[in-house]
Formats: sequence, C-alpha cells, structure tokens
Amino acid sequence: MLFKEDKAARAQHQAVRENAGWYRWTHDLVEVKGKDAEKFLDRLFVGAITKTPVGRTKYTTMLNEDGKIIDDTIVMHTGEEHYWVSTLYAPQFIRWADAHKSGEEVSYEDITKTVDMYAVQGPKSLEIMNALVAAPVDGLKRFAVEDNKIGDIAVQIHRSGFTGELGYEIYCKIEDTQAVEDAVRAACGKFSAPELTILEVYVRSLPVEKGFALRQDMYGLTPYECGLDWSVNLDKDFIGKDALVKAKEEGPKYKLVGLEYLAESYEDIAQKEIVYRYGVPCGFVRAAIYGYTVEKNIGFAVIEAKKAIAGERVTVGSNDSPPPLSPRSTGCKEEENMRLENKSIVVTGASAGMGHAIVERFAQEGANIIAVARRLDRLEELSASLKDAPGRVIPCQGDMGDPETSVRMIDLAVKEFGRLDVLVNNAGIMDDNTAVGDVSDEMLHELFRVNTYGPIYAMRKAVQTFIAQGEERGNIINITSVGAVHQTAGVAYCASKAALWAATRNTVFMYEEQGIRCNAIAPGGVLTDIPLVMPPANEFGFGRTSALLAHSPEMGMPEDIANAALFLASGESAFVNGAVITCDRGWTSF
Repeated sequence: MLFKEDKAARAQHQAVRENAGWYRWTHDLVEVKGKDAEKFLDRLFVGAITKTPVGRTKYTTMLNEDGKIIDDTIVMHTGEEHYWVSTLYAPQFIRWADAHKSGEEVSYEDITKTVDMYAVQGPKSLEIMNALVAAPVDGLKRFAVEDNKIGDIAVQIHRSGFTGELGYEIYCKIEDTQAVEDAVRAACGKFSAPELTILEVYVRSLPVEKGFALRQDMYGLTPYECGLDWSVNLDKDFIGKDALVKAKEEGPKYKLVGLEYLAESYEDIAQKEIVYRYGVPCGFVRAAIYGYTVEKNIGFAVIEAKKAIAGERVTVGSNDSPPPLSPRSTGCKEEENMRLENKSIVVTGASAGMGHAIVERFAQEGANIIAVARRLDRLEELSASLKDAPGRVIPCQGDMGDPETSVRMIDLAVKEFGRLDVLVNNAGIMDDNTAVGDVSDEMLHELFRVNTYGPIYAMRKAVQTFIAQGEERGNIINITSVGAVHQTAGVAYCASKAALWAATRNTVFMYEEQGIRCNAIAPGGVLTDIPLVMPPANEFGFGRTSALLAHSPEMGMPEDIANAALFLASGESAFVNGAVITCDRGWTSF
C-alpha cells in the first residue's frame, strides 16, 4: 500500500519517470529447448511464436481449454531451438506443459535459481547501459535480446521492462550476480539513478499508471476482456482457441478497466472489493495504488462489460469505505470510526513486505506503533512517509533473535504510549529448501533463532507487560506460515513455523483466564522481496517442494496479510482466540 505522502516511494517513482532507477528482481525462468520447441510453445500460447526470430521476444498469454487466461509471459527466442519463458509461475507452467506435451521432441526446465536479472528503467537508461556494457545498445530494438559483456562477465541484454519507460533487463549467471550488481550500482550512481527498494513502486505504482496489469489482474478473463485483442493470432492452433473464438463471437461478458479513485485514500479498498453502479454490484476490484505522476489513487477492476463505460462513475465498498469515482463521499473516515485509535502496538519485521504493510495499515487506523527491524534506514523512511497519518510510528532497530530487543521494544512502547495493547510478531526468514538429511547446524540455529525464539522472547515480555498493566487484556498476533503444516520449504523453515503455531495455542491455554488473546496468520505465497534475500535453493529439497508449489494459485500481496492482521488487532475479533487464519487463496485446500 502506497500513499500520496510517502516521500521515499515518490522519490523512487519519480526517478524512473524523470531520470532512471534500477532494481534486482528475477521473474521465474523456464528454459525450453529441442527440435520441436518452437512448435510446442506455439501451441501453448496465443501469440505466433513461429514468427519470432532468434534474438526477438514476444509478450503473450497462455489460456486454459475454456479460453481464459492462466498466465501472461515473455517468450524469448535466445538461440536455435532454444527459448526462455519469463513468468511469475514456473512450477505451474511446467505442470501445464507436462499435461499438454504430446510426443514433441522438447525439454523444459526451471532455471530460476541459476539466473539473475537486474532492470535499469527510465529516460536515462540508454546512457547508463552504454556506460555499463562492452558493446553499445543504441540499436537494440524493443522486445529484442542480445549477448553482451559487463567487464569480462557474459550477460544478455533485453530491451524491455514493466514501467512504461525506456528500459533494459540484464540477465547473468547467479554466480556472477554480485559483480554485476556492483557494476550496475556504480554505473547508475554516476547518473544519480537510485536503487528501487520499494516493491510496490516498480510492481504496481509505475506499471498501473501505464495500464500494465499483472497476471493476477487478468486471471480467468479472456484476452478480449483485457484489451489484448492485438496479441491473439487466430491463424494458428493453440490451447483454448475454440472457446476463445466462441467468446469473441458472443462478445465479452466482463472487462478489465482502469479506475481513478476520487477519494483521498484507497486504504479500505482490498482485492475483490465489490464495485457498485447505482447501488447494484457490477464487478470487483483487482488493484489499488497511488500514482505519483498522475497524482491520483488508481487501479484496476473487473466490470460487467455492458456497464464498463469510460467515464462512468461507480462506487467501491460499502458504508464508510472510500468510494472511487463517486461524488457522494470525501473518502475520509471520521476519527471516531478508526479501528485502532490510540492503540499501542509493536510490529516486528517492519522494514519490508508484510510488516511494512501492517504498519502502514495500522497507522492509518489510528494506532501508535513501535516499528522494529534491523534496517534502521528503512524504518526511518517508513516513519517519515507516515508522518501525516492519524497514528505515530517510532522506529526501533533490533535483531529479533536477541532477547534484549524484545525487552527494549516493548519498554519503548510503554514509555512512549503509556501501555502495550498489541504485539505483532512478523519478523522471519526463509531457508533454502534443505531436507532434514542435509540441513546444517547453522541453518537450524538461525531459522529457529529468528522464527521461533524471537517471537517467543517477544511473547514472554508482552505477557509480563499485559499482566503488570492489571487490566486482564492483551493481544498477540503471530505471523506463521502454511509451511507449518504443508511442505512448502525446507525442514528448518517448516519446523520453526510449526513451533510458533504451537506456541500460539499454548499461550491461549495458559493465559486465557488473564484475558490475553493470541492468534496467528498463516500466509501462503505473498509477493514480497524475500526471494531477493533467501539463499540459493537446495537442489534436492527444491525438487520436492516445487511439486507442491505447482498447485499454488496466484500470489497474494502484503496488504492482504495486513487486512487480516487489522481484523485480529481490532475489537471486531474480540471473540477470536487461539485461531490460525490461513491466507493462501485456498492453496492448502488443494
């Protein structure tokens, strides 16, 4: 969630629009090769892969048999009988390919863990690239890829991006990533082009301004319903063609449309929020974000086609939810309706991802927050961005694996806000998918130190503080994982999160009579920067867990977890105790 007043996000956004910026974020990559690679891919995708020569790339969608989008990708023709498919969902792609392979001489492999990608985006990106690589890229056309070098390191340069600006992607071997990152950082530094550290700036704010949608925005719609008519080639055969032709003849039932929110804030707008036209439901929200160039809250929605009229005013949500495109509300809540007004809350792991989103959400609901993480600079940026929010945000640097941090952060909450009402244990780290037969002592110790001991240290101090306050109430929210009961990672991660799950239930059993509540949230896949900092995957372990990951639906956003946390932190959940709320879009039901 980004707000107009977020100075750090605004600066990074404007850098890309006016100068340049860079970031490291590799999509999943599937290598496809063999005599029939072209023929095979041409049947999987709606675009004409056979018309894509070596050195060129193509944006295209992949459909199910009903003609509905299940993925959108960039297919890169990197060599004779050799392709890369850039997707966010490699395990699902491979599963789909397996199901539709019919005797072709083709092989495919998820190579995500062996390749890294850096993006340089913005009007000055060409100058930066020419200063960075051995051979100038002036002649590189859009959606073209070519070999190059950074120093003596072999790289591939792809002219593409997801910001709507001139941009380039740099692909390198994972073992070369540090050297490439150092070179990119140095070259960008000479042009005052910053690193983009806020995921939602380059995944949502910049793209949505230009009308670029994620797969999760288009999922379940036809290309015609998403304005992707131009990408469909009906002169060839592909999976879902018959259904798509029929859908074209019948006309679209829905349309993916852009929204301009007239309200001052979109903070109450969630994915799947209902859209109304004259009080009648007509669709649902897919995305909401602030655009720092257009200076508006913007987003996407899926609307019944007959009601998707450009310029039409609709409302989103109900009651006090700020309605976009509606003149009937200022979009501002009255203070007495804020759900966490004057609550004293400690949130750990607050510098990024879910913790960052929780702090933003809680502050806008009037909470006073001690935001805890190891990165003080990011905490200070977060605090500054929320200076105009109803609640206060005070940074507190610390390592949650250190018992002293728990004491210091809760004492700070009592000192600054007079009490402690809620503890949110969000800090956590990921392992490398290593199974028990290979796990090292060091990895076991570190995962349990951060994911289990740290939250328990904090719970111990919180319970002591709640009891000392003498009011027979207190609230603890633990962020565990579906990995606690489903094998989504290695033994260290799954066991450490399972232990936190057990600690949650034990705390309820021990302290319910003292009025202390303790609940947990178990997220599934959430789009955060964890993949950027987790260690390279263990080959055996990842081979096992990827079978389960192949069944994962679309990724959630940090705001989805923040909304669940808001419910548990508010009085609306007063009768909920000892619960584990699974937030995984049904993944663990499969």
